[in-house]
Amino acid sequence: TYGRFQYIPSKNAFIAVNRTNQNVYIYKLTAGAPAPPPADTTPPTVSLTAPAAGATVSGTVTLTATATDNVGVTSVQFTVDGVNAGAADTTAPYSVAWNTTTVTNGTHTLAAVARDAAGNTRTATAVTVTVSNATADTTPPTVALTAPAAGSTVSGTVTLTATATDNVGVASVQFTVDGVNAGAADTTAPYSVAWDTTTAANGTHTLAAIARDAAGNTRTATAVTVTVSNSTADTTRPKVSITAPTAGSTVSGIVTVTATATDNVGVASVRFRVDGKNVGTLDTAAPYTYEWDTRTVVNGTHRLAAVARDAAGNTRTSKAVTVTVSNTTADTTPPTVSVTAPAAGATVSGTVTVTATATDNVGVASVQFTVDGVNVAADTTAPYSVVWDTTTVANGTHTLAATARDAAGNSRTATAVTVTVSNVASGTSRRVTGTDAWCDIVNVARPGDEIVFAPGSYTQPCWIGAQGTASGWITLRSESEFDGQRATFAYAGSTANVLEILSSAAYLTLRGFAFGPTQDAVDAIRIRGGHDLVIERNVFTAIGGVSVAANDASTERLTLRDNVFRDLPTTAIYLGCHDGVACAATQLLVERNLIDGVTPTDGSVGYGVQIKLNSWGTVRDNTIYRPNGPGIMVYGSDRGDPASIVEGNYVEGSRTEGGIVVGGGPAIVRNNVLVGNAYGGVSAQNYGSRGLQQNVWIVHNTILGNADSGINVQAWNSGAGNVIAYNAILPLAGTAALRPSAPIGTVIGNVTCAIAEVCFVNGTTPPYDLWPQIGGPLVDAAGSGTEPWRPLDDFMGVPRTGAADVGAFERTSSGN
Repeated sequence: TYGRFQYIPSKNAFIAVNRTNQNVYIYKLTAGAPAPPPADTTPPTVSLTAPAAGATVSGTVTLTATATDNVGVTSVQFTVDGVNAGAADTTAPYSVAWNTTTVTNGTHTLAAVARDAAGNTRTATAVTVTVSNATADTTPPTVALTAPAAGSTVSGTVTLTATATDNVGVASVQFTVDGVNAGAADTTAPYSVAWDTTTAANGTHTLAAIARDAAGNTRTATAVTVTVSNSTADTTRPKVSITAPTAGSTVSGIVTVTATATDNVGVASVRFRVDGKNVGTLDTAAPYTYEWDTRTVVNGTHRLAAVARDAAGNTRTSKAVTVTVSNTTADTTPPTVSVTAPAAGATVSGTVTVTATATDNVGVASVQFTVDGVNVAADTTAPYSVVWDTTTVANGTHTLAATARDAAGNSRTATAVTVTVSNVASGTSRRVTGTDAWCDIVNVARPGDEIVFAPGSYTQPCWIGAQGTASGWITLRSESEFDGQRATFAYAGSTANVLEILSSAAYLTLRGFAFGPTQDAVDAIRIRGGHDLVIERNVFTAIGGVSVAANDASTERLTLRDNVFRDLPTTAIYLGCHDGVACAATQLLVERNLIDGVTPTDGSVGYGVQIKLNSWGTVRDNTIYRPNGPGIMVYGSDRGDPASIVEGNYVEGSRTEGGIVVGGGPAIVRNNVLVGNAYGGVSAQNYGSRGLQQNVWIVHNTILGNADSGINVQAWNSGAGNVIAYNAILPLAGTAALRPSAPIGTVIGNVTCAIAEVCFVNGTTPPYDLWPQIGGPLVDAAGSGTEPWRPLDDFMGVPRTGAADVGAFERTSSGN
């Protein structure tokens, strides 16, 4: 640094020039130590670069600064109102994350202090910003007990009721007796709980109710004092006897076992026994009966008995009746089955197809695939296969198996195959707000990334082409899924749709957002191609265009599940191109959605779900109220596509065309409930005179009070493979169950109910109970055939084994 030193004898000193700053230094020789170089006294320079002066900020904000020094900056300390904000940053670029919720709303002063190694410091010019964070809900609910009245005398089981209101919303009401919780908190109005007063001693007791809102604010209602007065215990046992079948009789198939029972107070239930073991469920109302499937026991003698119980718990067992069971020999040969892919020892990742072969002496009904003993899916037609997403399990070894079942219930499990799952780790998570360039952030997401949208409004439209992978989906989700706290796409313009999913998009999930309202003809989500897309748990309200449309380019494996569509002026879900040529949406899954109200203002039809020509998939377990047009309409295929499956849906109040409309086949309409729809519960139309009404199966539906007819069909021809079978139909007075009354095709086992309560537990007054009435014409009336169009389960997922019931519901020996 100092170059050469030159000694000057006359001065008794050395002279040198500093190469860095060109200063001349003279070092005089003394008796002490040599003098050190001169000290660094130059302070750094520093300035704040973000946020800008006058900005309004909220949440967590990044403070940034630039700093330089003649020797070097050692640290930059950020301050808020003169107080250090986090630790000093020792490396450029200099920044710190500031949580603005730690200060009050209003103006605050930001600064930055730079320091060098010599301890010199300089403070940047201060910047003033305004903090504006939302305030918390601190208002407690109001709550009052409404029953029983103060001072009343109660006994037995009593319903405690209360009313509660809140400025935001009541989350729950917890009832208490003498300060102890009475049952679980009730989360929906009207608020009530059943209190069994026999669990408390006779005398006075204090009742109260505590209301809680989502913010945790609570208020306790004014307490009410009541007097409990229960009578003394009943110790007299009931009397009971088996009345059918008679002792010594020979029985087979399904037999009705009946008993009579009496008690000094009242019989609470009768439980039947076969060979000393309980069967069926408790029968709580006379006449006491049990439908006994004698095929569940071996041929030979068996003892029947009944146990009567009263409300006090007293029981008596009837004298046993001995009968002889004589059934013909059933099919007891199980199928053979083996897993064929993937191979044992293989390493797999992403989405894998698991396949199996199976044969049976009569016929294979289904093959259930499992991973580590957990069901993945079942296939009912050969070749048997299922798609397995390996990202749903941890990396490592896993066991694959397949269980084949025949129509008689015989089953066999294939030798297990062990494979190794090896998927790439998932990506990162990033939080965005409505003021961020969120659309740009979404479109640079990588496989496995998650973009979390903070509560608030997102007012700009966005075109999304993000591409995930089978093992690394990209997820866009709302940070909150509570109403009023969802991230809301609230585009108010008319020149674009709210979200456009481009053809490049793949392995993409949109979850938990709110959409709407939008202007006329502005769609909430327009899908322009792509594949492996999931739209779930979103809420669409007052969408001026279609809520979800996929009619611009072909789309594969689109899933719409658990969404809510309400107060719509036009169609909720529109999938595929109308002509079936420009595009098609295939391998669709539309499940568990709620569509509540489609009321067009422009004279258009207004559908719940449309699957257009040559588009196909499964529409299941949806609830659709008050669509102007059909609740569900599928148009079929003219190019040999797989059948669209419409199953397990509830459609009520369609005002035109029918609850479910089939414009062409192949299509399977099964296990649906259709109530109060215009122009039929199910309508199979010759849409556009295309002549596609073939391989349309309308089976095991429950159809009540629909105008025009229960089921109406057009242009059905012999040999077309069409089926109408085992539907339960309660037509309106003056209307037909079937129109025409004798359609061409396989028409078998349909039951027309002239009186609701003959067929159903309650088919007259909402809320309906549409389980088959015991002893009615629906029970076991579908038999136990093996036709390919028979569903394996019912509307509730209850397996149909043995003789099946007509309609969408299967009444089992274990209850409804």
